[in-house]
Amino acid sequence: MLIVYSGLLSVITVVIMACVLYWLLSSSSDRLVVIGNFLSFGTLLLALVAAIVAIAAFSAATGRPELKLQFSLPNLPPNEIIFLFDDGKPAIAEGANCVANIVVSNLSTYAARAPAVIIEFGNAAIYPEYYSASGNWTPVARERNTNKVLSVQWDGGPNYAIHGRSPRHLPELNFRGLHPLKSNEPPKMIFRLLADGYSRPPIPLAIDFTPKSMSSVYQRPSEWL
Repeated sequence: MLIVYSGLLSVITVVIMACVLYWLLSSSSDRLVVIGNFLSFGTLLLALVAAIVAIAAFSAATGRPELKLQFSLPNLPPNEIIFLFDDGKPAIAEGANCVANIVVSNLSTYAARAPAVIIEFGNAAIYPEYYSASGNWTPVARERNTNKVLSVQWDGGPNYAIHGRSPRHLPELNFRGLHPLKSNEPPKMIFRLLADGYSRPPIPLAIDFTPKSMSSVYQRPSEWL
């Protein structure tokens, strides 16, 4: 596009200068008026091209990203959340399989500036004494009476960006101590992907707390959500 705009400006300049030169060499008594008209017309054309370039640059700088999420636990396919626990014991996430790897990929050509990821726990919570996530993840909602963690957030900050057509691996997040709450609804995680001027619909993922004796094959979700 830069080459096209540069070529257009060059063509306009050459045409206007050729017309001005032609009328300068003319013997017509109106040549000065005609030259003035050509110069005015050329100025108008250059201003229009400059405006088009400015609009194109603004569009390129303010385009919307398209963010996708991939959530992975050790030894599990992407976007599958299963925590196994011993039979006869309370359902709780423990052990080495609690550390999640989260990747946010930008499918658009426009950068996602100041990105943020919020994870809300629906009908689930993390015991406060168990919470050991990286300092990059901040608890943003807690249960009033028990201080259990109900939501965490990662912020890239104003100088952080997920460039177009590229993925970003977020800091690891430890879900040790995550457990279901007493509710008729199954537990789940709700992911919210945000960026400067961008927000997409929430992404819900079911949490499966399963006794080890009942573990089996589960339906595989999509690789990217």
